[in-house]
Amino acid sequence: MDQKTEVKVLSLVAFCVLMQNREGIMGKDPCYILEKAELMKRPIYLVSALDDENCSKVIEWGKRFHIDFETLIGQMAKDYHEVPASEFLKKYSVF
Repeated sequence: MDQKTEVKVLSLVAFCVLMQNREGIMGKDPCYILEKAELMKRPIYLVSALDDENCSKVIEWGKRFHIDFETLIGQMAKDYHEVPASEFLKKYSVF
């Protein structure tokens, strides 16, 4: 799987984890859903919305399917601080 695809999957899995949290989708306000869906375009912000427990869920899901989200998230965080914004967005923006 190429990196762009991994980033898309990471975005989708993080979004799903956020939607299942607490009461699940039935307890989510439409504005909350739209806000998090908008963040899917920039996965670094979506991942940063996860608390430690939910981040662990995302990483464990990736391990189950042999996707190293932990390394990907670490690289995204590093690039966020070191790479010019235009390059970062080109590399990690999806959808």
